[in-house]
Amino acid sequence: MPITLTVPAGCVGGDKIQIELSTGEKVVVQIPAGLVAGQTFPYDPQAAKAQEANSAALANRAALAGLAGFERAVTAAKRWTQVPGVAALARRARR
Repeated sequence: MPITLTVPAGCVGGDKIQIELSTGEKVVVQIPAGLVAGQTFPYDPQAAKAQEANSAALANRAALAGLAGFERAVTAAKRWTQVPGVAALARRARR
């Protein structure tokens, strides 16, 4: 259920403020761009939590994709060291 927040004195769009929800939970909210002290804006705690969870899931997927890419690169490197002559060249390069 959305609530209406008022931009506090001394704050402008882009600033972050901490609010306390009716549940007692404290959350940080970013004031929408273009707003100034005294103006109001809607905030939906449930939508914000869903968006935060979605962002976390995307970050996890990106991390896993990066790990998978790294694993593919390691596998390819291992294959190359099995090609005759490549292992010897790699040993010489390390000296």
